[in-house]
Amino acid sequence: MGYHTYELQPEIPDKPHAYIPAPGEPHYTEARFAEYQKGDLDAVRVESDGTVVLEEHLWRSAGMSGGQQQLGIRNTNDFHYDEDRSVLACQRVMRGRDRGDVYIGTNHGVTLIRDLTYNSHRHAAWYLETPRADGSVSQSLQAGFNWGLGIGPGGEVLVANDWLVGILQPNGVLADFDRELTWEGPVPWSYKGHNAQLNSLEAFDHWRAIARTKAGTTWVGSRDFGLWRMEQTDRSSANYTRITTLPSANVTALAATDGGIVYVGTQDQGLWRIEEDGATLTRVETVNGRQVLQLVYDPTVAPAMLYALTDQGLTVLRD
Repeated sequence: MGYHTYELQPEIPDKPHAYIPAPGEPHYTEARFAEYQKGDLDAVRVESDGTVVLEEHLWRSAGMSGGQQQLGIRNTNDFHYDEDRSVLACQRVMRGRDRGDVYIGTNHGVTLIRDLTYNSHRHAAWYLETPRADGSVSQSLQAGFNWGLGIGPGGEVLVANDWLVGILQPNGVLADFDRELTWEGPVPWSYKGHNAQLNSLEAFDHWRAIARTKAGTTWVGSRDFGLWRMEQTDRSSANYTRITTLPSANVTALAATDGGIVYVGTQDQGLWRIEEDGATLTRVETVNGRQVLQLVYDPTVAPAMLYALTDQGLTVLRD
């Protein structure tokens, strides 16, 4: 169960980001430290009578930072920064080597959770360069809110934030997940890039959903610019094609099935279905509601199930 909260603003002159001093450190205040502990993620359990019981507010870090203090989900390398407190998306690995792992998209990136221990975080980010008066250049990391999150057919982690789309290849080792070496290292990006057919890198694409078929086609949905099919050409570039037949520019959710079907949830035109040919698009009339809030595909049962949550309730589609 994830929570959404506001972001703290910088208050310490020599710390440009929202740096949060811990008890006993310079500039520490009890009130600000208490605010910093709001948000994050609860592990809950549903009892046989339907009641929901708190198991634990997650705080156990896989790294050196914060793992001995009940601070919530924080940057595994340095818990002082106000990152990852707002949970925007959640995906569970349904099968394969990493079955049971949970990934969440946050206000700063993507966090991996195994049982009650987390490793935070990875982000598809870029650096904004600003010239200084002395002729040097300052760099500012642009991470973006990570609304789009998915698990590919081979267990790859699909990432889509306000600017970029990315595909991570996890190695199954929790402690390795936050090691950012871009194209190398234990958890490399097999793709990280932006839609040059739509905007410049600096402009928001407002990605809100991402899914990938077994055939290797990646689909991304935008809050403002509709549905796009992405075909990767190398690790940092791809061809993006907008699906103009979808009667909505606001895509809220995507799910790809083992049979090659892609389901598309919209903010204002209900649920749609793309056939295996990647071209035929039809509305799913059996699902009520104009606003699709979430899609969850479960391939572990036969026939497989798609949960479609809309403004009119929950519908289960099978096969």
